[in-house]
Amino acid sequence: LEKDPGIFNECEHCTRATSSVMKANLLLFKTVIAGDSWGRIAVPVIEAYPATAIIFVGSQLTLVFGVLNLIVAVVVDTFADS
Repeated sequence: LEKDPGIFNECEHCTRATSSVMKANLLLFKTVIAGDSWGRIAVPVIEAYPATAIIFVGSQLTLVFGVLNLIVAVVVDTFADS
């Protein structure tokens, strides 16, 4: 990036995704927590109707914590039987 500071000038998504704090947070959530494919449907809907972020983020967090809870339950149960 230091050698070519204009490397992202042609990337319309890069400019749009970092144009506001809301869009930057959405990009961070999409990339780190949910994965890129999550954004194909959710991101356009959230950009058009920001209140729907509560539904999408809530369902994503419920799924993530549900799977994490199952994994922890199996590990604890396995150690308890030992």
